[in-house]
Amino acid sequence: MLAFALLPLTVYFIFLTVVQFRRRPTLFSGSVDFALLAWGLFGLATLGLGKFIIPIYVFSAWGLMTWFFWTCFYFTVTYSAAGLFRSRIVIYHVRREIVLPAMFDLARQIDPKAEWCGNVLSLHGLGLQWTVTGDLFGSHLLFTPTGYEQGNPHIDILREKFAGLCRTLPVPPAGIRWLFPALAAGLAAVAAADIYCRFSDIIRTCGDYWLPFFAS
Repeated sequence: MLAFALLPLTVYFIFLTVVQFRRRPTLFSGSVDFALLAWGLFGLATLGLGKFIIPIYVFSAWGLMTWFFWTCFYFTVTYSAAGLFRSRIVIYHVRREIVLPAMFDLARQIDPKAEWCGNVLSLHGLGLQWTVTGDLFGSHLLFTPTGYEQGNPHIDILREKFAGLCRTLPVPPAGIRWLFPALAAGLAAVAAADIYCRFSDIIRTCGDYWLPFFAS
């Protein structure tokens, strides 16, 4: 069960590793970012929250059908919730001191009234305001529109223009790149150890059967 909980999270960290080793910053909509995170937390949610929602005896009595219904329920809820974050913009593997001035210059080309107000990018002519926040390591930025602007049709246009801008910008130093590969490797090792402990007899039996073929 530990391996089941960790494998989706391992895949999520492998995805972040691929993003971190790209030559340019990568932009996603908030919906895509949330959906990927929901996939990464699927195993942990199943072992944790799933056991509170669905009694353990139901898992035992219904078997695979219970897992099927729980999987459908989880992804229906999470991917429906992902639509609420569609107006957000997430930029991975970015240098804040470079991308923010570049995005501001692009915003001024679209809306001459655009201005910075602290950590808020305001495009008055388009009726948009984005709050800019970063993660602990400064490796990605999150642009969150205020609630009443999330249906603004200009958001999709700006997202496409910002995505094109990101393809021209440099990336941060390589130091942070190795965090996610290390996490993915550690989780994969723990999951592999759990699988081996649970199925060690089967693995040994298969090894005893196939090794003579390879040895010869």
